[in-house]
Amino acid sequence: MTEILLHRRALRYLKKLAHPDRERLRKAIAQLVKEPENFPGMLHMAGEWVGYRRIRVGGFRVIFWYDSEKDIVYIDRSHRPTRRRIQAIEWIRSKILGIKRGEDMSDIDTFVEEFQGLSLEDQEYVAELIKKQLVESRRESLVDRVAEARENYRAGRTRSGAIDDLMEDLEND
Repeated sequence: MTEILLHRRALRYLKKLAHPDRERLRKAIAQLVKEPENFPGMLHMAGEWVGYRRIRVGGFRVIFWYDSEKDIVYIDRSHRPTRRRIQAIEWIRSKILGIKRGEDMSDIDTFVEEFQGLSLEDQEYVAELIKKQLVESRRESLVDRVAEARENYRAGRTRSGAIDDLMEDLEND
């Protein structure tokens, strides 16, 4: 039987969901465990997420990888895309532009104006440069998360078992 491992961020997210949403995701994950290679609508991710797969459950996304040799489904995260977009925007504002929530957006406006003032060739170069930097940052983050997941698994800090047991543990925590 396929074993399932939930990353703690996925576990925390599931704990916060209202019961109907949590139940919908529980059923989808239970089905995923039954057929991890052929789940309807499953997409293989690309770019910095190579090796991961994604399923859509209503407005939610579940990102996971499947180790066919060990027959383990590792769920890395579950989220709603709009929340992810908001987080991405906040990350860009804080990390790239150094702007905190509630602060003036004039730096972003300035950046966009300057960018638009560049030739098309220079705009493409800057966009490609930023894209490559983001891909590299994602790769580093992915390597760190995989190492963390493996360490958590070796140290026994993951929960494994049938999806119904895991979901029951969630409700009892």
